[in-house]
Amino acid sequence: MKSYESIFKLNKNINTLIVGDSHTMTSLDPEIIEHSKNVSFNSENYFFSYYKLKHFLFYNSHIKVVILGFAPQNISKMSSEMFFFHEPTEKQLFDRYYSILEGKSK
Repeated sequence: MKSYESIFKLNKNINTLIVGDSHTMTSLDPEIIEHSKNVSFNSENYFFSYYKLKHFLFYNSHIKVVILGFAPQNISKMSSEMFFFHEPTEKQLFDRYYSILEGKSK
């Protein structure tokens, strides 16, 4: 994880992290929510949000609040079966996050 420090390290004045899919990406403005950073991304499900959040919290012990978006599609069967790569966009999502996923399950 050390190689990701430059990507995940935030300024010390950021104490709120906004995570989720396009709903949080477009509706929660860090310009309005003081001391926040919005790291949401289109089509991001909880599996990828978990690993991204894990890295952000590892490098930023000063984060005190996490706003995690919730929408029914985040827990849908389609979302949980994304690794079957039925659609090209699902493989693109996996490729986007592959480098931060852990090699072994624990």
